[in-house]
Formats: sequence, C-alpha cells, structure tokens
Amino acid sequence: MEFDRLRGSMKLKLFTKLLAAFLLTEILIVGLLVGTIQFYASENFSSYVNKIEMERQAMVVTALERYIKENQNWHQLRGNLPAWRQLLSGTLLQSDIGSPDHPSYGRPGRGSGRMQQMHGMGGGRMMMGQRLTLFDQNKVPVVGNANSPAQHILKEILKDGNTEGYLGMQMTENLTNPLDIDFLTQQSRVIYLLGAGIFLLAALIAWIVSRHITAPIQQLTEAAQALASREFGTRIRVQTGDELGILAENFNKTAQTLENYEQLQKHWMSDFSHELGTPLAILRGEIEAMQDGIRPLKTDNLNSLHFEVLHLEKIVRNCKELTLAETRGMLIEKEPLKLFQVLQEILDVYQTRFEDHNIDLNAQLDNDAEITLSGDKMRLVQLFSNLLENVIRYADSPGVLKVWETHTKETVNLHFEDSGPGVPEEALPHLFDRFYRLEQSRNRSQGGSGLGLAICKHIAEAHGGSIKASNAASAGLHMELMFPLG
Repeated sequence: MEFDRLRGSMKLKLFTKLLAAFLLTEILIVGLLVGTIQFYASENFSSYVNKIEMERQAMVVTALERYIKENQNWHQLRGNLPAWRQLLSGTLLQSDIGSPDHPSYGRPGRGSGRMQQMHGMGGGRMMMGQRLTLFDQNKVPVVGNANSPAQHILKEILKDGNTEGYLGMQMTENLTNPLDIDFLTQQSRVIYLLGAGIFLLAALIAWIVSRHITAPIQQLTEAAQALASREFGTRIRVQTGDELGILAENFNKTAQTLENYEQLQKHWMSDFSHELGTPLAILRGEIEAMQDGIRPLKTDNLNSLHFEVLHLEKIVRNCKELTLAETRGMLIEKEPLKLFQVLQEILDVYQTRFEDHNIDLNAQLDNDAEITLSGDKMRLVQLFSNLLENVIRYADSPGVLKVWETHTKETVNLHFEDSGPGVPEEALPHLFDRFYRLEQSRNRSQGGSGLGLAICKHIAEAHGGSIKASNAASAGLHMELMFPLG
C-alpha cells in the first residue's frame, strides 16, 4: 500500500511530460543545428582563408611566369632552395607593400606592413614561404618543402597560354592570423546567441502548446470526478474541433445520458411505487373492512381482492419484461417467420372478443405475399396482443379497427387504426413512456398498467424495427409498425 502511494506521488503530470519531451527535442535540434553551423563555419572559413591567401600570391605567380619566359625551364630552380627563398622574399615583400589597404602603401622604406601586423615581424613571410612549393606541368615538385601536390591549393603558371607549372600552397586547418581567429570567434558567439534565442523562443512555444493540450484534459479530469460524485449536470465547454473537442462533446453526451437515465430511474421508482401503492391500498382497505366486519366475507368481495392481486401480478410481470428489454436482457430467439400469417393467427384469436365489444375488425393482409421476417414469434404475438388489447380497452363501442400492410423490397409496414377516440397531439410522443396514461381514456378500472406500449416499442426495436403513433383522419388512433426484411 505504501509503495503504491509512493509510486502514485512520483508520477509526473501530463503537462510536465509534454513540456519535458518538447524541451528535450528542442535541445537536441538546437544543439545539432548550432553544432553543424559551427562545424561548417570553421571548416569553410579555413578553406576560405586558404583561398584568399592563395589569391594574394598573384605576384608570386606573375614572377614565376616572368621567370619561365626568361629561362624557358625550371632547371636553375630545381632543388635550389636559396634561389627559391630569394625569389619569394622579394616577391612577398613587394606584394605586401603593394597592397592598397596596407598602411605603408606608397611609402618606401616601410617594410613592416600588414603581413608583419598579422604574422609578426617577418615571420609571416617566412611561414608563407615554407607553405609554397613550385610544381612542373606534370605536378612534380621542382623546389619547396612538399613532396606531392596533395593538401595543396594549386594555381597555374602560364607561358603563351600553355601551362608550364603550378604554384602550390599547402592548406592549413588551424588559423594563425589573429584577425581571422577573432572574426571566427565573433561568428561563433553570434551562432551561440542565436541558438540560445531559438531555444528560449521554442521553450516558450512548448510551454504554450503543452498548456493548450493539457488544459482541456484537466477540465475533463475535473468533470469526470464531478460525474463520479453523481453531479450529472456537469458539462464541458467545447472550444476546439480537434480530437480533444470531440472527446469533450462525447463526454457531454455521456453526462446527458446519465442525467436522463437518473431522471428516468427516479420517475420509474416514483411511478412504480404509485402503481403498486394503489392496488395495495385497495387490498388493505378491503381486508381490514372484512376483519372489522364492515364488509362480509363473501364471493363478490373475494373476487374483488382476486382482481387486485391479478392486477399487481400483471404490473410486476410487465415491469420485469420492460426491465429486461431496457437492459438488453429480453430473450429474442429469431427464426424465419411468415409475418402476415403470425398476425392473422392472433387476429383470429381476438375476433370473438372484438365482437363482444361491438368493434368491427377489418383486416386487409396479402397472405399470398412471400413476406419473411427474421423474428421471435412469441414476442411478436405479445406485441400484436398488446396493440389489440389497447383497442379493446380504450376504443369507443361501437367502433372499427382497420388493419392493413404496405411493403417494399427492404421493409414491411403494419398499420392499426381504430375509429376513436384519438389522443391530444402533445400526448403522442409520450404514449410509449412507462406508466403513461391519458386521464380521458385510460384509468385503472380498465385494467391497464401503463407498460404495454413501452414493451411494444422495445420488442419492435429488438427486431430492428420501430413503432410510432399518430392521430388518424377518422379521429381515431393510428399505430404503424415497421420491420426490415431479410
């Protein structure tokens, strides 16, 4: 028990989980983005610096082109490091001083120049000279420190439009120029600041999105707790059309169903108590009257008691049937049936009773039609009997009951229409409610329990059909049953 309580307290809320998931994803994405930009910036900037430095050796290339024109070959330079250094020393110094952005440009005698500012006094030229190598037209080293053109940037040396050799500058991966390093450092700082800004913005968006997702869920949780406390009037305001909005709508429908069910349950208990209370009160009164000697103990009085007992039994039996129907517990054993034949049989059974009540039974059924229904014969007989009992109990005498059918390939409709009286229009939707009676036509002296039509409705629906009531043009009541065929 303690472990379960501890484990429950350690559970993270959905908001925390979502926010943590979003933040972790953002950290990975921003980290990968910043790292990739930083890597490529460093790599490409080094390559860029190498290319710029190679372009700055244009005077060396020009000097070598002049040299090959004058000497026709590289024999005097091949392996001659002193001559190579001398050529580079003079050329690099001229290129340094001859640069328009050099502080000593146009000032003879000032040889320190930009190269000395960037690389130290003379050290930069010496370092650059060590990185330069002369290759012949076959890319074989002529003079310099390199043994092959690998890891070199090559620039052609031309004579009369033909390639006579290449000036190669060894690429360096590590920056040595303080200005270059400072520029790259500034770029890195900007990238990191940009990454931090993106992360903070993404974190804010993650927080807003997490709240947006979890707020409806929190409302659902609180509403579900209220529903568990039998507060069936609880509703959630639907603000979105997404899955959470659909869930909220379904929750409201569930709450409405439970609220309706609770109201029906209260009405059921109230109606059931009332229906049982009346015959029980009559039974008690008559029995006490016999006990006190007010009423004699004779057959008529006993028959009255017996009638009330039968009435109680009928109410209890119908309540049981209706409860089974509403809980989907009504036993339905379907088999192929000749629907008109079943109806005609029950009409024949009731023919004598209709004659006794002076009601003319007019049935028009196409018994030759092959109308086959998958249904439970016992339940259909119960359905038809309840409808016919209602006519005998409530229709005026003399009167008429018309029964006919209409059918298509998909459905069959059965019509029962009496000659009156009808019912008020506002009462029609309630005829199939439990214990519903019309004061004008239905009373206990006629033996009704107020459950017959409710049972009819459930039997019809159990067969995939429906039943509805309307006032007929003949001023009577019209009942229509619909069943699907097949």
